[in-house]
Amino acid sequence: MGNLARINGGECADHHVLWSNFDLRFGVGHTVTDITCFQTCFSCVSTPQITILIPDDFDDDDFYLMNWTLDQIQSFSPDAASFAAGQKLGKAGQWLTTGESENALWGECQGSGKNPYQIRVDKREFAYRCTCPSRKLPCKHVLGLLILAANDPKAVPQKDQPDWITEWLGGRDERTQKKQEKAATPPKPVDEKAQAKRMEQRQNRVAAGLEQFTLWLNDIARTGIAGLERKPLSFWEDQTKRLVDAQASALATRLQVVAEIPGSNADWPEQLLGELGQLALLVEAYQNSETLPGDLQNEIRQLIGWTVDQNELAASGETVTDCWGLLGQSYQQSGKVQTQRNWYYGVETGRPLLLLQFAAGNQGFAEPHLPGSFGDGDAVFWPGTGKLRGKFLKREINQNAETMFPMLAAHTIPVFLDSVADQLAVQPWLDIVPALLKDVIVCHIDGTWKISDSEGKSLPLAGNDHWLLHAIGGGHPVTLFGEWNSRTLMPLSVWANDRFYHQFPFSRTS
Repeated sequence: MGNLARINGGECADHHVLWSNFDLRFGVGHTVTDITCFQTCFSCVSTPQITILIPDDFDDDDFYLMNWTLDQIQSFSPDAASFAAGQKLGKAGQWLTTGESENALWGECQGSGKNPYQIRVDKREFAYRCTCPSRKLPCKHVLGLLILAANDPKAVPQKDQPDWITEWLGGRDERTQKKQEKAATPPKPVDEKAQAKRMEQRQNRVAAGLEQFTLWLNDIARTGIAGLERKPLSFWEDQTKRLVDAQASALATRLQVVAEIPGSNADWPEQLLGELGQLALLVEAYQNSETLPGDLQNEIRQLIGWTVDQNELAASGETVTDCWGLLGQSYQQSGKVQTQRNWYYGVETGRPLLLLQFAAGNQGFAEPHLPGSFGDGDAVFWPGTGKLRGKFLKREINQNAETMFPMLAAHTIPVFLDSVADQLAVQPWLDIVPALLKDVIVCHIDGTWKISDSEGKSLPLAGNDHWLLHAIGGGHPVTLFGEWNSRTLMPLSVWANDRFYHQFPFSRTS
């Protein structure tokens, strides 16, 4: 999917002439010269590397490929069953009509009802809608249309938009304009007395909840941790519920993670003591927050469970303009709520950005984020010391990984660890730190997976099966991105052989 150029001619490595006219879609960064791409040669039943000759008068300055791969489509599917159902629909025979324009992709698919389902995708910011009754987002019909366009672009021809697509895009543009106007409109005066009263009530609830939690921690310290691995789950759940009732939800989430430590491995007593100490330190820091710097106060409030007002964030949050690339995604399940962590990196600033999404039950995440995608945008960061978490005020997918990834500022292992030490000195409750490491080799030594650099420095990898990652590197240095939790590094993506790989099992996004 993307801009279309009709090119004449082309040969594979075995000099089989491909069809005389075919559609080539390509990204920015190419000059009007020969372009090396991949296209299937049906004569030798292979996918060779071929060179396409671009006419001298062909202008590609504004051309960009938004060509989702199956890996990317799978990454934002709500579950495996939805993706499998989408694959069944990703065939031309399943569709009554399909089409593509500069801004949209659409199709009609017959369902169980009288009228066919209408599926539409806004390519400008990748929004979608389907008229089917499914509660999963995106539904199998949206996934099927994207899969069809990825596998068989000719099955989704360029054509004029039907009225129902034009109306939908127009409605989206109108709502976007209203949101922008609302954002620019000064907020209505608030009832300061009522607001202050609500704030005082919550502060009292949080304070009471933390006092009770401190007593619980002191009890553990007095009696010792021996036997905690045999405690019933209710021992931890009851305290977690009390924190939720006290409106200290973020602290409750941290306690849920701690509850999984007892008995989990041979070193669990040491890990548990460290985590309980961190919780006690956080509570004490909150209770004495008035003595701390403003940024650290904001950070601690968020770690307890206070949220950031979105109007205040838009007005006073730090805004950074850059070309942002999504280097990795990870997930965490907490009860019925799933959290998706999207790790972006700025090409020029070198800043990481953590964009969080939450989904309850079987619901999908509100917005799809495509690993390996790059684009210009404005991001606003939450207040705090680390300023990792943020969101996009606007962003376009208008760059490609092959051009942008090599420009990212990756670090050596020693430089990265020094940076982590500096961050922990300011904010000791950092659970996860993004790591973009260059010139590392994946190795398996004495039954343990590690990454090592040329100086012999190494970091242990989380998990016990990284043979595919090892094969991708082929024993050569690669650039690897992952999450570091002060003990192990969880690899999320790797740049090797001028290609971006992500997910488990690692799959190529080119």
